[in-house]
Amino acid sequence: RAAARSGPSNASGGPDRAFIPMAGPVDLDRAKPIANLAAGALFGEASCINHQRRSATVRASAEETIVIEMTRNFLDVLSRNRDFRSELDRIYIKRGVHNHLRASNLFKEVGDAFLKHLAERSTLVRFRPGDVICRQDEPADAFYVIRIGHVKVEMEQGGQSVILRYMAQSHSFGEIGLLLEPFKRSTTCTA
Repeated sequence: RAAARSGPSNASGGPDRAFIPMAGPVDLDRAKPIANLAAGALFGEASCINHQRRSATVRASAEETIVIEMTRNFLDVLSRNRDFRSELDRIYIKRGVHNHLRASNLFKEVGDAFLKHLAERSTLVRFRPGDVICRQDEPADAFYVIRIGHVKVEMEQGGQSVILRYMAQSHSFGEIGLLLEPFKRSTTCTA
């Protein structure tokens, strides 16, 4: 059984949404923020992977409830297996990306069906520290949401590189280049 943590009404999904997006296989109705998880449901992986606080409290609702607990270290070891990693990525795209888009002010006017469609067509891309994600003046071809890590944003001005800011997990970038002519990157973003 999952129940949402108390907090501001717009913390997850905005006040105009009828649900609270969860990092699990169910979303919670704002009017009654309690749901049951089915046998075999995987939950809690997003908090483990992203080093974030839990999005809900989960309690056993029946006697003899058995839950298999995997610690972060165990999850890291399992993630080295390509098939397991692919399944975790699939779950993250289905839940995490979709929930991030639903909670974003950028997409608050967009219908849930379209956001689900967008999330299902997203891909996970991994970068090592120092890798350039996108370079200033190159054609814009993607919108990014930071799953884990940090991104340095810099701009070339007068022959010198100026650091504008650092972005952390759950921040997004790249939408301006996709929306405004000349459809080029205005900054260089590096992992």
